[in-house]
Amino acid sequence: MADMRFTARYPHAVIRSAKAYAEHLAGTKGLSAGGRCAADGLIETLDAAVTDALELRPGDVKATWRQLAAAEISDAEALVNHWQLGYGSDSAAVISIGTEHAYELMPKLRDNTPVDVGLAEMTMECLVAVIWLTASKPQVLQRIASAPWWGWATGFSANRPYHIYTANYYKVSARSTWATIGRDVLRGGADWRTALAERCYQIELSAYPARRSVGGRGPSENVPRRWAASRTNPHRPRHSRPRMASV
Repeated sequence: MADMRFTARYPHAVIRSAKAYAEHLAGTKGLSAGGRCAADGLIETLDAAVTDALELRPGDVKATWRQLAAAEISDAEALVNHWQLGYGSDSAAVISIGTEHAYELMPKLRDNTPVDVGLAEMTMECLVAVIWLTASKPQVLQRIASAPWWGWATGFSANRPYHIYTANYYKVSARSTWATIGRDVLRGGADWRTALAERCYQIELSAYPARRSVGGRGPSENVPRRWAASRTNPHRPRHSRPRMASV
């Protein structure tokens, strides 16, 4: 049974996000065969999460990193989730607003060679409403986010749910934005991850990944081209999964 402390303070906002995204996906045209399968799986999973919430079973999750990986990169524009939710306590007094997400559609090998993994890197953002509705149920998260190249810093836990204690699951430097907010702004000290989770809600203005938002410069201007090679966003620490090992 999920701890009710970790459910959304504003559940109607989460449900509204899930329904709006599902409606968008249902009306999307021109997808590849893999993209259509991913969209259908997302719709089914979103609908099930709205209905079952904390009772959602892993077997009812029809969209995971595997389905997104089968989609084409060209499907990204149509499948991006513009009804994003944030991370951290949604009842927090502090709201941190960034510009864009910091992830790459094509992760890199250790020699910096990009690898086509379809839209697998969009998985967490596509299913963020499901994660909130299930209060980051560990069995559900494991099914959604078990891509072999994602090296999570720790296993999913009901005591430190992903949608709130997000920073616990990523390896970030002491100089990262997350650490700076949690340690210095919120005065969380060595336990900055807890301060960040419980006293700050982080959300992005755009669902697109940043391409050139580095060194204090603004985000890229041409939105569709951001899919080509997204890079680090200064408003949010880089938290994409570790690079794949060369084979």
